Amino acid sequence: MAAKKTAAKKIVAKPAAPSGVEAFLTALPEPRQSELRRLHALIVATVPQFAPHVVGSMIGYGPYQYRYESGREGRSSRVALASRAQAISIYVAAADAQGWLAERAAPALGKVKVGKSCIGVKKVDDLSTEAFVDLLRRAAAMRGPGEVES
Repeated sequence: MAAKKTAAKKIVAKPAAPSGVEAFLTALPEPRQSELRRLHALIVATVPQFAPHVVGSMIGYGPYQYRYESGREGRSSRVALASRAQAISIYVAAADAQGWLAERAAPALGKVKVGKSCIGVKKVDDLSTEAFVDLLRRAAAMRGPGEVES
């Protein structure tokens, strides 16, 4: 009796569902998604040592452990990117004896609103890329506020 030939099953791998940063960005509506993608690419290119990760409603870059003199401890990110209702918020956790880097860089950053460590941007084109890259590089050369060895 002749052996019956069976058709080989073709195994097709399903693409993995986006996770982490990609899922976070994909979930954003346009044009905000494109704006955050531009900033994300710029941050990753400028400070590749700051690993991106999702933290709550933000993308964090460069996680670190902190401990303040008060005894408060926790984890934070050296840089963070968030989509807020009115603007994009960029947080830069870097300060020295002269104060917060973002606050000191405010005049050069363009048409933005700046608090101590937060930069509010309506559109990425309003942000001076050159000044922002300089700010990121200076922040990378510093420790985060209260940073401890982990």
